[in-house]
This record gives sequence, structure tokens and C-alpha cells, in this order.
Amino acid sequence: MGFKDLFSRKKEEPKVEEKTVQPEEKKEEKQAVEPAPKKAEETKETEEPRVFTVGIEYVYTVSKDSPDMVVAGQVTGTIKVGDEVILTKMGSDDEEPFRTAVYGIQVGEDRVMEATNTKAVLWVEDATKFFPYIGTVLHSEGVTEQQMYSAYINALGERFVGMEDGVISDFDRAHLSITDVAEIWRLFLWYCNANAEKDSEEKREENFNKLRTLVTIVRDKLFLLDGIYAVYSVKTGEPFLFAKTSTEDEDNYLTSPPMIHLVTKANKKHLKERNEDTEDLELRYIDNGEDKQGILNFLREAILLDGAQGVQILSEYTAIAAEGLVEIPNYEGMREVDVPVENPGLVRWMLLLGQLGKPDTPEKEFLHEMYFYFFGQELLKANFIIPMRAHGEIPQADEKGVTKFKDGFKFDLAMEKGTEKKQAMMFFTDWLRFRQKFGEDWQGLIQQLDGNLAFHDVIINGTGKPEAGVYITESIFNKIKEAHKKDA
Repeated sequence: MGFKDLFSRKKEEPKVEEKTVQPEEKKEEKQAVEPAPKKAEETKETEEPRVFTVGIEYVYTVSKDSPDMVVAGQVTGTIKVGDEVILTKMGSDDEEPFRTAVYGIQVGEDRVMEATNTKAVLWVEDATKFFPYIGTVLHSEGVTEQQMYSAYINALGERFVGMEDGVISDFDRAHLSITDVAEIWRLFLWYCNANAEKDSEEKREENFNKLRTLVTIVRDKLFLLDGIYAVYSVKTGEPFLFAKTSTEDEDNYLTSPPMIHLVTKANKKHLKERNEDTEDLELRYIDNGEDKQGILNFLREAILLDGAQGVQILSEYTAIAAEGLVEIPNYEGMREVDVPVENPGLVRWMLLLGQLGKPDTPEKEFLHEMYFYFFGQELLKANFIIPMRAHGEIPQADEKGVTKFKDGFKFDLAMEKGTEKKQAMMFFTDWLRFRQKFGEDWQGLIQQLDGNLAFHDVIINGTGKPEAGVYITESIFNKIKEAHKKDA
């Protein structure tokens, strides 16, 4: 059974009586359902706590002048006329839950006093003050986060997958949050994959375009947020790179593009069990700032400097490739000396190695060997920045960008105590890390690694977190060169 089959029903709006409930009628209904007074002890003994949820799939106003609203959705549990209820926007980053009451219930064609585990239309008091939209959950006290999340997801799936077939109207696009749209994207992607074999080529192309629209909406909303959380590696101090390795056959393995993971405020707030910090991971808040550039700047660093190949938003299934988020620079045709020192490919594998830690299991040993191979491949072709502090004026570079120092020119190089050699030189993969460590008082020499290891060991990105950098000796470098001879 496909996703749409689970939600199949005639595409019609729940019927709302043309004559809306008037204030005096509403008052009479409330009076009619008020229970007879009971002693506190008797009530405590005879009444069990009753919990219910309603994932809202449709929303209507009662009239232009009424503060009330009519909503429709799936009732789970039992809801009764006169119940006090809470409205919660699961996808909202900032809105607090709203307390109100239900004064009317309709199931099918009939007005009823209660509804249990069924589709229902509900008249909700003062709801315009909160303005619920599709996916808002109406619920009782005492429901769990998982119960609310289930109602939320079912409502989004029923409406936007089962009924709208992956299409979001302009009105809904304006009201739905990035969390809501990402969840709709995930649900519709699941539906498309489940039905791909039986769909025609034309239908698959249509679904692809719908998914692309959902991705665009999520991306656009991302850059307008006040802020978002990113998952960081405790070991490296950098955004954690998520990658999966799978076996294609005995000799070939596939590694998914390493991506960073973003978590909205709403997702962190309502689904804590999915985003709890672990020993190796932590959530850090990325403030978008008043100019709304903070998230974009963060992504630029993660992609152009750390080598992230995209971003997962809420789940691994809702991911956007790097090219869809930031402009990837094209240095083709530029003089080598004019190309900025960045090395995202090298840093990517350095961080994956640092995250992995000691290869003390067969799985880690395999991953370490694979990551180190790709690290070596990037290392051999990388240009680095070597910190240099000159004594005197530095000569101007020639037209090819080469600086020639006169005899007697003196300068200091940043050194640390070495292991294989007496001293280790500091190398950096990019100017940002270089400036974070040495500020503006130092200049930088641009060099490759080969030729420097005969006299010194090398520390790459020695910024204070050993797992974020790497220590290279001459013997290690020679092994890397030997392993990649066939690639030359």
C-alpha cells in the first residue's frame, strides 16, 4: 500500500454549516455539557485522565467578526464539547502554545458531543488570536512529545501528500515554517520512492520537479531565520561531517558526500530525544544577525574551507548539495599565485579522521585506512600558508607572483617542538585559520609540503585542537608518496 493509499478519501473539504454558531447558541452548548457538581473525592475516584490529539488538516474562519475558528483533522483519543485544549505549532521556532476551548464537534453530517479516533470538525474558541495553520496540533494536557509529533506528521502527510500530492500553495508557503516544509519534503520523498516503480516516466519527472520546489522553499526559508543550530564535533571543534560508507561489492565501497547537519529551534525544542548531545557531538547556535548573513557566512566556511559537500536539514533524507547553497568559486584560467589558499578537499578528510579517533575496532580501522588514502591524495597537491614574520620590508612579488628575498634578509618562522625532527613548522590550509592563530602581525609564505620535511616535521592547522589538524613527518610523507605513485 502506498503513502497516498493510506490517506485516500474523496478530495472535499469538511462541511461547515452555513449558519455559524452565534454567541448565545455557543453559550447554551457550553451550559448543556457542564457536568453536575461532584465532590472532589468522588471525581478523583471515578474519572481517569483523558488525553487526546488532533492534527489539523484544514482551517476555516467562522465569520469576519468572530474570533473563533473551525478546524478539521484526525482525532486520536476522545475529545468532548467543552474541553479545554492547547494549540501547539510544532514547526514554529518561537510561538508559545495557546490555551482555549472546543465548543462544537461535527463528525460526518452530524453534530455530536464527543468524538473518538475519527475525522472530525471542531469549533475552537478565540483561535484567531493564535491563527492555527495546517500541521498545528490541538491537544489535551498530559500528551507526550511523541504523541504530538505523530499527530503533526500525520496531518502534514494527509494534507500535503495524500491530498495535495506534494504541492504547497502560496498561502501555505507563507505560513508554514522551514521545519514544516522540510517534514513535507521528507514525507513526499518517501512516497515518491515507494511508488517509483509503478509510476510513469512522466509522473516521476513531475514528482522530481515538485521535490525541487520543496528544496527551494526550504533553502529560501533557511536564510531568513533568526538562527539555527549546527551539530559540532567535540573532538575537532568544527561542524561534524556526516558520511556513510556502504559496500557495493567485495572490492568497491561507496561513501556518501560528507555533510553538516542543521537543526531548527523547533526541532530541538520538541524532539529533544532526536537531538540530544552525545559525548562526541554538541549543538551550537548559529545567529543569523540583523543583516541575515550569519547562516550564509557559516555555510561558506563549512563548504569552502571545511569541505562539507552539503547540508542535512532535520534528517539525512532532506539534504541540499553545496552548489545549491553557496556560490562555488571557479578559478579556471587564473594564475596559480592568484588562487586563494583554501584546500577544502584536504580539510574534509582531516576532519573525518579527527572525528573518527583511534582506529580501535575493525570498522574504524577500515574507515581510517580509506579516509587516510583520500587525505594523502589531497595532501600531495595542496598549497599551504607558512607563518613568517619579517625583519624589514618584504620585497614585492614579480609578475608571476614569485617573491625573491635578497641575501641577508631575515625572518622568523613559527616553530613547535618536533618528534622525528627537532622542530616542527606550522602549516595552514587557509587564511582564516592562519589569522585566527597569528593575527595580522605575521605574513604568509605559500608552499607545498614536499621539500620542507627534510629538516623539520610539519604541523598542519595547529589551532589548539589536535584532532582538527595533523602531524606529518618525513617518513609518513614518504609512505604517502609511495602509496600514490600510480595516481601521479
